[in-house]
This record gives sequence, structure tokens and C-alpha cells, in this order.
Amino acid sequence: MLDIVLSSQKEFVDNVKICEPLGCSDHNKIYFIIKVNGERNRKKIQYRK
Repeated sequence: MLDIVLSSQKEFVDNVKICEPLGCSDHNKIYFIIKVNGERNRKKIQYRK
């Protein structure tokens, strides 16, 4: 069985948990946190009506 999370830096991924299988599959659900630092774009977008 291979359930894996890939990242170029180990600091980008945190709190990895392997949980119950996905339905009748031999693969398990994986929950994890992706840590991202960045600025939010607060610019309003004008859409045409």
C-alpha cells in the first residue's frame, strides 16, 4: 500500500494523519495541513453584467 504526501520542503506540510480506508479501496484517507505564507490579494474584481 502506498499513500503518500510529497513536498519539496518538509516544513510545508504539517500534522499528517493516516485515517480510515476510502470506501472499499486499499488506499487510506490522508489528512494534512499545507503551511503557506503569503499576502492576500484584497483587490476587488469588477465583473461585466
